[in-house]
Amino acid sequence: MTDANRPGEGEPAAADTTPPIPEPTGQPATEPFGSSPGPASGVPANGGAEPVSASQPPSPPPPGQAAPPPAAPTAVAARPTAAPPPAPRRRTWPRTLIRLVTFLFGILQALLILRIVLLLLIANPDNEIVSAILNVTEPFVAPFRDMFQLDEITGDRGSVLDIAAVVALIAWTLVETLIVSLLRLFDRQPSRT
Repeated sequence: MTDANRPGEGEPAAADTTPPIPEPTGQPATEPFGSSPGPASGVPANGGAEPVSASQPPSPPPPGQAAPPPAAPTAVAARPTAAPPPAPRRRTWPRTLIRLVTFLFGILQALLILRIVLLLLIANPDNEIVSAILNVTEPFVAPFRDMFQLDEITGDRGSVLDIAAVVALIAWTLVETLIVSLLRLFDRQPSRT
């Protein structure tokens, strides 16, 4: 037989196109999704140590298996919406009266304070403004005259501390507080449930 007729010599051998047969390993060919293959001896894949905790990242899939789908996103807590601004309060008759009483008593208190200061500083009673303030406040001070043995304290140079005016200022402030408190009883809003 000549060299040209020998099989396999002189021409390249044909490539083997048959797939290799996998060797049996004692495990099923396909494993359930998400399970990791372990040795055939029954020992867990982590070497017999404690079970893998949920906080550890999952191990990568072995070659030949598809990667597991990503975990479903957890629901994000809805942001609390800001409460709507409170509705403007309607003007009712008690509120209107409260404002009116507060305004009038505020003027009276200011005039009483001016009276006390003017008498302490020996203001000229012939001045029109001084006499007007003293005349306007006198009816509000008069009920408190002769309440105490001492109505006025007079200084060496004619300065006067009008004790009755100080008592009147305190008393009229208390009267204002009482009136406003009574009016607020009528202004109570019904509780909303």
